[in-house]
Amino acid sequence: MKKRLIIKEAQAKEYMTDTEKALKKRLIALLKNDGRGHRHAKFAARLADFDVKIVPLGKQPETAAISFDEGVIYINQGFLLNKDTFFQLNVLMRHELAHYLMQHQIRMIAKLNKKYGKEATDHIMTSYSLHDLINGIMDFEISNERYTEEDKAVVRNMMLNGRIIGGLVTEDHEPTWQDLPLGEMYERLLESIDRIHAAILAVWEAKEKGTNPPNSLNQIQNNYTNNGILSLYFYAQAEGPSNILGSAEDFINNKALYHYFIFDERDANGNVRRPCMAKFSSFSKTDQELFTKLYNGFLLDDKVEHTKQQVRDIIKTIAKSKPTDFVDVESPITGQVFAILYTPEEKLMAVDLLKVIIPELEPYNTWFAKVKRVFSDPKYSDDDIIAVTKALND
Repeated sequence: MKKRLIIKEAQAKEYMTDTEKALKKRLIALLKNDGRGHRHAKFAARLADFDVKIVPLGKQPETAAISFDEGVIYINQGFLLNKDTFFQLNVLMRHELAHYLMQHQIRMIAKLNKKYGKEATDHIMTSYSLHDLINGIMDFEISNERYTEEDKAVVRNMMLNGRIIGGLVTEDHEPTWQDLPLGEMYERLLESIDRIHAAILAVWEAKEKGTNPPNSLNQIQNNYTNNGILSLYFYAQAEGPSNILGSAEDFINNKALYHYFIFDERDANGNVRRPCMAKFSSFSKTDQELFTKLYNGFLLDDKVEHTKQQVRDIIKTIAKSKPTDFVDVESPITGQVFAILYTPEEKLMAVDLLKVIIPELEPYNTWFAKVKRVFSDPKYSDDDIIAVTKALND
């Protein structure tokens, strides 16, 4: 019997640099008087309670973000490169502080706790993909209740490092949501997910039956909300090789990399800079626990052997679930629940691990899969992997 893993996690506290302290003083002064007739002394006083951290170009967040737990406002370096657009930070700081003043995180957690329970809420609130979608409706509420018409003009034409990135103004994306509070917008969001998921399943089931798929997906309106929902389905690929570049055992033992493509680093123009490769030890404690629960559940019990088809069926169940569905991964033989998947990220990680638990499950005899396995060897650098991957794709 293989030995079970013990997981440890370390955290470090970051402090403001002298540059960040100077920036914070400039931002407080900007809120007090931006030189364009706008004075926001109360927001300036609120900003004084937060640390300010500068995020390098190509790192997340690409714009700005606020962390209630850490008491930090993050600002991308791109906003600081042009003195002629520094005034935008008056709106941007008020926007981030509005998240705090409107108690968005507290209200959203209360909403999710009531709807799903605390355990599920804890997972949802740490999901990058769901956070982006939920943060969008929070931005809509700020647009509804806080922006002046002048603010909206600045938001629509927001510049970052020489390019217009824009921001969310409710009437530009969801005109019927202009008078809705956060909780009601979340329910509308779930209704949109239901509609889109029904269209996706209709296409999937038609392909399985060998019939012509309906054009229901093509009829979905191309807007911020729907595009954000569609982007959540990165886990819904039951076929194809795993993103784990090696065996499950090698990955668990830090001898194989995970091609974590969802959160690739990007350059200042929004282009993918390089693939993100991660070792098991670099994942969060929660993610490590998910991997080990599945690994232990499927591989450590020598008396229970799951067939390839049984694992295929589990993968398909996960892939067909809605982004907001909670999926029990259980043994079809014993009925034991090995793990509960709450988020799209967890579903992707589960699918990837299940694919390599039984190596014969997917077409690993293809040339691409062979290359991926070869480069799972730690002796190859990220640059080696990038160079070969680029050459193959070209």
